Amino acid sequence: MKDEDKTREELIHDLVDLRHRVEELKTCLEERKQAEKVLQEQREELRIILDNVPAYIFYKDKLGRYIRVNKALTDRIGISEEDWIGKTVFEVLPNLAERYHRDDMEVIASGQPKRYIIEPFETPEGIRWAQTDKIPYRDLKGDVIGIIGLSIDITERKHAEEALRKSESKYRFLYQESPSISLIIGKDGLLKDANKKATEELGYSKDEVAGKPALDFIVPEQRENVAAQLEKNFRGECTPETEVDICTKDGSIHTILFSAGQVLYDDEDHPTSILVAGVDITDRKRAEELIKASLREKEILLREIHHRVKNNLQIISALLNLQSKYIKDNEAFETFRESQNRIKSMALIHDQLYQFKDLAKINMAEYIQNLTTDLFYSYGVGRDRIELKLDAQDVLVGVDTAIPCGLIINELVSNSLKHAFPDSMKGEICIGLRSNNDHAFTLTVRDSGIGFPGDLDFRNTGTLGLQLVITLVEQLEGTIELDRGTGTTFKITFEEVEL
Repeated sequence: MKDEDKTREELIHDLVDLRHRVEELKTCLEERKQAEKVLQEQREELRIILDNVPAYIFYKDKLGRYIRVNKALTDRIGISEEDWIGKTVFEVLPNLAERYHRDDMEVIASGQPKRYIIEPFETPEGIRWAQTDKIPYRDLKGDVIGIIGLSIDITERKHAEEALRKSESKYRFLYQESPSISLIIGKDGLLKDANKKATEELGYSKDEVAGKPALDFIVPEQRENVAAQLEKNFRGECTPETEVDICTKDGSIHTILFSAGQVLYDDEDHPTSILVAGVDITDRKRAEELIKASLREKEILLREIHHRVKNNLQIISALLNLQSKYIKDNEAFETFRESQNRIKSMALIHDQLYQFKDLAKINMAEYIQNLTTDLFYSYGVGRDRIELKLDAQDVLVGVDTAIPCGLIINELVSNSLKHAFPDSMKGEICIGLRSNNDHAFTLTVRDSGIGFPGDLDFRNTGTLGLQLVITLVEQLEGTIELDRGTGTTFKITFEEVEL
């Protein structure tokens, strides 16, 4: 009986234990189900992430067969996911497979990642470029069971780098082969580079100039100024073209005309160096000095010619003056004086050219003042009886215009002094000379005397003076008008003589 009861008790105990085990199993199954649900959710999240990142992601086993590829990769290559899974790269991308497979096996064998692999890949649109990282794919024990690859499309960057490389190559060629002397000077003042023209002109090799202070190649007296110019360039200020004397390797001095420098910057937009370009103007400077010396010689000779012409005319005037002392006839004496005054008017031109800094132009205001002063003295007329009013701009004309213009003024003022003021009559003589434009002028000679005879045609007179005036006006290709309104006014318009 006891044995039967014990067996029953054991049975009950076993049933209770079984119930506990069933409950535990149910709990385990529920937890496993929940874990599988979480795992499925995580897998779905991972799939969503993998399929939405712009990078290309793939998994391979140890045999190089694809386990997983993301949507970005399948869309770009144009091959569906089903056609990747379980296949090797030799089946999917045969043209470039060897290159890819070699990298895969290297990562699997070494257990080390391989990064920054730049490689091409084929797409329906053509060849593109990717930067790929490949890392070992490990199981929970840490054993390598394949690889994981992540690639980003760098095609645009690759094209930009290639364009930059070509651009740099082109500008490097232009820099090296430029006919100008080009130097790159660092912010520390050291020469970083010199192009072919610079080394040829200055006689130094690149190794002899690289890393040397740029100012060491400049004559000492110019170094401070050049340093200041470079500093302004680095601050972004504009600087003018500068002539710099450079010491060449053979000891000679070459003058280089440098333009304003171009500042060069690093990736963070900090100025690092400056490119300066210039041309050797040594020969030009020598030629300029020779020309200047030649011009100085010619100027001295021309001044000497004007001085001698003036002296000769003064000698002729003096001879006429001496000769006139032996003339008893008043009419002949007057003729001699008129000739003497005409010679003086021409001598004044050459005297002014000799003294004036411009050997080609005459200041007519100054000339007229000197001429009329001599005429008043010649005819013994005081300024207290006849006032002279001069209204002449600072007109500059060439000698071929000044001489006929001076002779015209000489004749008209002489006529006024001789005929307009009889019997010690008082009055005034006004002379005006104005520029109408660059080459046209108006000359007026007016007196307040008794007036020009009404019955006399000034264009057809028997007097030498007015005939000379008409001839000189024609020589100047000008016009002459006479106004008898108040006193006598001659108005002459002419243009400068162009030879």
